[in-house]
Amino acid sequence: MADLDERLRDSLRRLAEPGDPSGAFGRIRARWKRRRLVKRIEMGVLAGVLVAAGMLGIARLNERTPRIVLGAPTPVPSGSPGRAPSDQPITIEVSVSPREPRAGELVSFHVHAQDPDDGPVTASIDYGDGRSAGLGGPISCPAPIPRSADAPPPSPGPPGETTVVFRRGYRAPGVYEVVIGASSVSPCGGEDDPFASRAEETVRLTIGPPAGRVPTNGPILPTVELAVSPEPTDPPEPLTAGAHYWFKDPDGFARRIEIDWGDGERFVEEKPLGGCEESATQWPESSFNAGFTDVKETFIRQHRYSRAGTFEVSIRLTTTGCDGGDPQTAEAVAEVEVGT
Repeated sequence: MADLDERLRDSLRRLAEPGDPSGAFGRIRARWKRRRLVKRIEMGVLAGVLVAAGMLGIARLNERTPRIVLGAPTPVPSGSPGRAPSDQPITIEVSVSPREPRAGELVSFHVHAQDPDDGPVTASIDYGDGRSAGLGGPISCPAPIPRSADAPPPSPGPPGETTVVFRRGYRAPGVYEVVIGASSVSPCGGEDDPFASRAEETVRLTIGPPAGRVPTNGPILPTVELAVSPEPTDPPEPLTAGAHYWFKDPDGFARRIEIDWGDGERFVEEKPLGGCEESATQWPESSFNAGFTDVKETFIRQHRYSRAGTFEVSIRLTTTGCDGGDPQTAEAVAEVEVGT
């Protein structure tokens, strides 16, 4: 019975397989099995490579990522431990008007300077004709504060900027190298400030020939200031006042000063033209300044009133060229109270 069952299973297996007298079917089936085995091996190798690469990437990421522990200092990126931020330079913007200036005309230099991390900012100019000017004022320097060795590095200050208009007339045509400077370096030992900066901008300015006659007194108008107060005297004279006045004309000769005391009395001073100095490229100058502080020379005139009261005092300045021509004037008024 067992032999019969075995023969029946063998007969059924032969019926399920196609006839293959040459053995071709067997060879194809064996080749297909080998190909499936090769594919399984390739997929296994690829999966192993991917797993290894992933593990290596995670390891490297862990090496590069700083570990921040609660209560511990946050790590500082390499290259900057203990160092102050770098200084940012001053920027200067300059515009000139008119676009095509001529000899004898007034030329304006509009300057805007800015320091992103320090201030205040001052500006200066070299007109290229032997004259210069600056923007600033009297400076009071505080006592220096010693810096301890373990102090933190200095930090940038608030930004500083300045906008100023410099004005100048050129007496002769030609090409002038105008240098505009800006600085946030403090005169009070500011060289130690790591954020202080200096910068310059050069403008090549062409002055054309004059449209007509060049005046002997330059195009910049004079200015005058006046202050009047009761003047202490010895012995005391309660009706005495003193006039303090300042004047300035960067391209003219201060020819005449006239003071009206407001009570019918006048003071007049006229300077001789022999003291006037000029050149072919420069007008005379009657300005009183030193460096950037614009220090003016002070003159004092006294006057004694005949009665007590409040008086309006006026001053009139007249400037000319060295030939006495092309006069320009400036005036100022002040009040004084005496004898009350």
